[in-house]
Parts: sequence; C-alpha cells; structure tokens
Amino acid sequence: MARKYPQKDVKLLFMLSAGMCAFPNCPTRCVAKGTELDEPAVLGLIAHIEAHSNEGPRPNPNLTDKERDSYNNWILLCGFHHDLIDAQSKTYTVKEIRKWKKDLEERIDRQLKEAMTEVTFTELEQVTEVIVNNDFKSSETDDYTIIPPKEKMEKNELGNVTHQFLLMGMVQFQAVKEYIESIRELIPSFPVKLSSGFQQEYLRLKNEQNLSGDDLFLAMINFACPNGVNLKRHAAGIAVLTYLFHICEVFEK
Repeated sequence: MARKYPQKDVKLLFMLSAGMCAFPNCPTRCVAKGTELDEPAVLGLIAHIEAHSNEGPRPNPNLTDKERDSYNNWILLCGFHHDLIDAQSKTYTVKEIRKWKKDLEERIDRQLKEAMTEVTFTELEQVTEVIVNNDFKSSETDDYTIIPPKEKMEKNELGNVTHQFLLMGMVQFQAVKEYIESIRELIPSFPVKLSSGFQQEYLRLKNEQNLSGDDLFLAMINFACPNGVNLKRHAAGIAVLTYLFHICEVFEK
C-alpha cells in the first residue's frame, strides 16, 4: 500500500530543496518540466533519514509515527541515491544525511536570494500572465484598509517560515509595483484580475483544504510558481505574493 504523506510537508521539502537531489554533488533535478504533450513530472523520491519503521535502515524507536513521516525526517533524493543510502545504511549515517539536507537548503536559499535581485519584468510577466489569463471571477472590494505586516502576520498565525519569504520578496516590492502600474496603463483590469486570482486560490486552500498559517502561505507560493524549476521565476512568484500581502490584497486583514 502506498504511503500517504502530509502534503504540506511534501511541499515544504520540495520547495526548500528546489526539487534537487540532496546527495553531495548529484546534479539531478527531481522535477521535470512539462512539455507540449505531458504535464510536469516528479522524479525524486522521499527518503526517511531515520527509518519509517523499527525494522528499516537507520531506525529510531523513540520516534512517533507523526515524527517519522514529516518534513524533519525526510530528505529528497533521486532514485539511485534513495536506494543507495538504504542499501548501505551503515555507511550513510543519520548525522551525515542531515548535513546533506542542511547544506542543500542553505545553498538553495542563497541562490534564491541572488535570483530575487535579478528578477526582471520578464519573470514577473511569466508569473502573472498565467493567473490573469484564467477565468477568475472579479472580487474587487471597497475595503482598502491596510494594516501593519506584523499585525497581519499575527492575525493569520504566520510564523518564521513565512517571515523569511516575505523578507526575501520585499527586495522586489517596488519593481512589482512599477510592473503592475505599467501593465494597468495598457490593461486597466489587470490589477483586479491578478488580485482575484490570488484571492480565490487563497479561499480555496483555506476552505476546501483547511490550510492555515505557514502551510497556507507555502501553498500560495506554489500557486504563484507551480513548477518551481526556474529560480528567477520562483523568486518572481514570491515577490508578487509578497507585494499583494503587504497591500492587503490576500490573507485576512
């Protein structure tokens, strides 16, 4: 029987690793881009750092079932290295594997921050055109209240994970604002369509999938940049979401 993993943890694992195999010096990207004929494909495998069961490789009988199957106990690997670390579990220790994961996520974080400084109108267009071209119902509002970001984060129960992404996205706040204003001169309905797309996805995730807090924010990042392959486009998605968050177009006020 296939294992059922918490989807919020799966999304976090893929997001923080940018879909890369965490084995040192492995160049394999575990997500393949979509083609004209096929959807994007997930090629990576979730490996347990400490065993899924007490009989598995690197067991820890003190872990609860929830702890075993969570982001903290997972690492993303290509198929070859997934099988390798389990077949040679004495060679590849818990401490070493945790270091691989930490090193990869720190490297991706640095690269994403660098990519954020290089975002141009091209990446912003790639992110926004997909959303505004969908048939979202307009949700323009007369409530233009803007509250301080800290207060908004507390109201929405957003923690350090969201805070770090918001800090990153603020680097391009002015660029996103200028981009939206420039498109509005050509297409007056553009800002409303963009906001409506994000608002409706926010409500769907909140009401249909019962997401909240950082889990909801991470899911909104996935909405803004669903493939997560191109770091500049990924950064652009974070920047657009950050802009809308700060001007109070998404999340509760």
